[in-house]
Amino acid sequence: AFAYMDNLEEFVIPAGSVKRLPSCAFYQCVKLKSITLPKSITKISADFDDAFAGCASLAAICIPKGTTEYFKEILSEKYHQFITEIE
Repeated sequence: AFAYMDNLEEFVIPAGSVKRLPSCAFYQCVKLKSITLPKSITKISADFDDAFAGCASLAAICIPKGTTEYFKEILSEKYHQFITEIE
C-alpha cells in the first residue's frame, strides 16, 4: 500500500477505516518513525514482519490508551518495544 515511500515519516490510520494490516504495507519506508494504529484493526497479516521490513527509523507504534495487551496479541513480539499508548 505504502511500500517504498521514501519521505513518509509518520502515518495515522484513522479509527474505523482499516480492519486488517496486510503484509508489505510499509515495506522499505526508511524514514517512517511512527505509525498510529486504531483499535479497529483486528488482524495483522501473519507476515507482519514484512509489513515494516526496511523501516530502520521506526521508533513508535502508537495505539489507543488501554489497548497495549490487545496489540501485544496481534503484533509480532519484536515490535512490542515500540508500543506507545496515546489518548
